[in-house]
Amino acid sequence: RPYTVGIYARLLRTHKRFAEAAAAASQSLAMVERPGGRDSDWRAWWVGEMHEQLGLIAREERRFDDARRSFETSLARHELLWGEAGPRAIEGRVILARTEQLAGNLDAALAQFRRAAELQVKHRSALEGARPISVLSYLDALSVAASQRPAERARLAAETLWAMQIPRGTETAKALRAMSTRIGSGDPKLAAVTRELQD
Repeated sequence: RPYTVGIYARLLRTHKRFAEAAAAASQSLAMVERPGGRDSDWRAWWVGEMHEQLGLIAREERRFDDARRSFETSLARHELLWGEAGPRAIEGRVILARTEQLAGNLDAALAQFRRAAELQVKHRSALEGARPISVLSYLDALSVAASQRPAERARLAAETLWAMQIPRGTETAKALRAMSTRIGSGDPKLAAVTRELQD
């Protein structure tokens, strides 16, 4: 039942029926937070999911303080369950970073993007789960910072180059390795092209 109501909240949000979506998400939260329920891990996860929905609704309505509070609660739940480097926790940090950028808090946004990137680079499982859209959002924030802060452009350019390399351990790199293996004993010209792509 809480799950069904929560899914309905998501559906309402995608149709921009924000007041109804917030009411449904809050109802789902109230149901799952009742004392005496079983499956505490699932309940903790679902509380995080519903707070994220409330944050997304608030962000759509440009209530950035409310959005920040909801996202911070959601992030805390995801970190509690999977650790700071868990994919959902990192994704939650990126959502919070985007919210700060939309609110005009570029320094706060960059701090969140940088922490998410550091965790992805440090933990292989987080790196494998790195989503290109998260990196693109980080690059966008760096681009905005560079345009606003000419004195910092060299440092921000170096950071941009570093950030662009984050997805290197993901599906693209795996595909190139697999292609190289398949043609290793085949056409030398094709093998040379593959090596160039990998470089």
